[in-house]
Amino acid sequence: MITQLSDKTNIFYEIYGNKNNKTIIFLHGNMEDSSLFINQINFFKDNYQV
Repeated sequence: MITQLSDKTNIFYEIYGNKNNKTIIFLHGNMEDSSLFINQINFFKDNYQV
């Protein structure tokens, strides 16, 4: 999903898991992407919203 902030900055994010579960947020560094966390996402998505 892409969200535009009030200063016109675009932020891309993905959500996995059930929205009723506790949330875990993974933040990657500069020049990386969410594929860095694929193993963590797959591990946690059944019990958390990731």
